Amino acid sequence: MGVYTTIIFELLLVVTSILILFRLRGKLGLAPLYILLGTLQFLQAHLGSSFSIQVFEDYVIHPGSIILFSGVLFGILLIYIREGVSSARSLIIGIVVSNVILSLLFHITYLQETITSNINNTPLNAQSVFKINYKYFFGGTAILFIDFFLLVILYQYLILKLKKIPYLFIITLSLLTVLIFDALVFNITLFYGTPTFKTSLTSHIIGKSIAAILYSIILFWYIKFIDDRKGKSAFIANKEREVLSIIKYKKRYEDLKVEKEKVEQKLTSQIENTLRNISDGFMALDTNWCYTYINKKAANFLNETPENLIGKHIWNEFPEGLNLPIYKIFKEAAKTQKTIYFEYYYKPLNKWFENRVYPSKDGLTVYFTDVTEQKKIEEQLAQSKKFTYNIMNNIGDPVFVKDSESRIVLVNNAFCEIFKLPRKDIIGKTLAENVPLNERESFLSVDKQVIDSGEESINEETLTLKEGDTRNIITRKTRFIDQDGKKFLIGVIKDITSRKKAEIELENHKNNLEALVEKRTAEIELKNAELQRMNKLFVGRELKMKELKNIIKELKKKHNK
Repeated sequence: MGVYTTIIFELLLVVTSILILFRLRGKLGLAPLYILLGTLQFLQAHLGSSFSIQVFEDYVIHPGSIILFSGVLFGILLIYIREGVSSARSLIIGIVVSNVILSLLFHITYLQETITSNINNTPLNAQSVFKINYKYFFGGTAILFIDFFLLVILYQYLILKLKKIPYLFIITLSLLTVLIFDALVFNITLFYGTPTFKTSLTSHIIGKSIAAILYSIILFWYIKFIDDRKGKSAFIANKEREVLSIIKYKKRYEDLKVEKEKVEQKLTSQIENTLRNISDGFMALDTNWCYTYINKKAANFLNETPENLIGKHIWNEFPEGLNLPIYKIFKEAAKTQKTIYFEYYYKPLNKWFENRVYPSKDGLTVYFTDVTEQKKIEEQLAQSKKFTYNIMNNIGDPVFVKDSESRIVLVNNAFCEIFKLPRKDIIGKTLAENVPLNERESFLSVDKQVIDSGEESINEETLTLKEGDTRNIITRKTRFIDQDGKKFLIGVIKDITSRKKAEIELENHKNNLEALVEKRTAEIELKNAELQRMNKLFVGRELKMKELKNIIKELKKKHNK
């Protein structure tokens, strides 16, 4: 594996690790990414210069240091763009703090190496990885801290000011400017006035310029194609952020606090205005049973004004309530801290109220609605329902009403009698299980046909009851659709069992009579044939007698001559 291959592999490893951990932030949180970036920065500060390559003969570049440091800036800019100011600020502070802590741990380990070397009289490893150049470290850390904030400020400034510039250019310009700034400040701080100043500065600018371009392309590609939340690649950051929002957090906090108070005041005012104008009565009682708030509607219900009740004891103002169930209910709600719903008729006002009592550690909140009109309607409906039942129960034939699933919702007494079941065992059921399979399939099939088509059905069929008694019935089924669009089936059963028996008996009698008539007719025909034969014999004899008389007469004439 060549040198440049390892450099590319290191770049891909750093970028992939950052993006994967950022992508999994919803499941893992940002802590793993913070740890990774802090570790990368520490490695950059202490190990990044251990490997170098020479370019253009005179310039030495440390690719490991550049990749790690640029990767940290890449991660910070990504978090600022996607997670906001607070997360970016926390990351910056966390990286700096982790650098200091890890450096102290390395220093302690180096001291342990030194002590061990002195005890064992062995030479100390001058190239120990735990040996820290504090001038290099603290200078680099200070510059790093400035770089972080400068990157965010510059990016936000470009986002706000260069609205027509391609987003890739803004990312590249932000990273490139900060990396070149870092190269300038770092080399001026540590190498200015030395023979290596120009060479080191140029080397840093070359390496970090290449890194800025590569990381910018990767960041732009990720935002546009992988984490494109709104389908827009340009100007993803919140344009309402201030340029210095990353450092002006105290002022921003105070502004937000004031804004929060204003919003709370406005919200409180809106709530009070809503409570004043709602149709429900609303009141709040403290733990001493004194009114802390009551809206106008509630006061009107009580024939009072809110001003006259606020601060006053409810049971002093309405002592008659102490002897009413409402007092016990309020006490129970306060004691159990459980919400209670109840309806109550308040005789002094001749009104019905629906009450909802919400207890809390500060007292009770009570909503109550005048439901007197609703109660009147319910009473009318109850009377109407009773009237309907009376009409149905005065119909001699069984009557039933089914819903769209063939479940019975209403029956009259005659229906209960034919099935020999109480009403409670009928309502909500189809009764299909109470009849044989063939009848069940027929009944349900006709139900569905009528419900679906709306066409009336009149069928003559059999109904076999549990005792094995089979009835002959005529069932008339029609569809009804209520005002809500729900479909119902209304059925009337006519028991024709007795009529069927009479018809069968009449048919049998008719058949017997016809057989008897046929028998008598055959006998008459036989006698008639016999009579005809006898008649023929009698007529023949008469003719022969007459003929004989004529012969005798002729003989007498001849004899006389």
